[in-house]
Amino acid sequence: MLKILGIICFAIFTPLCWVRKLEKFNWTHIIADMLILLTSIIVLVFAFIRLGEYGWGEGLEAINTKTFANSISFAVYSYEGIGIIIPVMDITEDKEKFPKVLVAVLTTVFVTYLGFGEICYLIYGNLVAHEPLITSIIGNSNPVVWVIKILFSINLFFTYPLIIHPANIIIESYLFGKMGKSL
Repeated sequence: MLKILGIICFAIFTPLCWVRKLEKFNWTHIIADMLILLTSIIVLVFAFIRLGEYGWGEGLEAINTKTFANSISFAVYSYEGIGIIIPVMDITEDKEKFPKVLVAVLTTVFVTYLGFGEICYLIYGNLVAHEPLITSIIGNSNPVVWVIKILFSINLFFTYPLIIHPANIIIESYLFGKMGKSL
């Protein structure tokens, strides 16, 4: 089964990597962003429903000294896409405004991640330590959870070309760096 899934992924993602102009994917990134927003709203609705039924989570700690170091690696991982900035900066029309926009976006991402994580932790409490995926806490039997998983999978499909672009440039520079540019 995994071999078949790997072949299907290869058949889908390989042609996406061949697209040279990132501008072709503008609409897919907008769809992906909307899907992320929708899944976040759904998760928050489930969290607030739980808050109404059970109250605040149990076993809350200000700092979990056992797993605190893990949070640093998760924070770094959340900014893994930082390698996308240079290709995006290259295609922007007004390069002078780009640093201001970048700071605003990174600040928004930071505040959103922090707020979302804190709300879920305060509502679910110790459950977050036992179940790392929020969809596992909500429950896999709920059809809305399956919709969330499908929407997030579609999001990953739509953002793949942008995420793989820097790696493609690096690999191409090693493989074809000595070749002259074609017309």
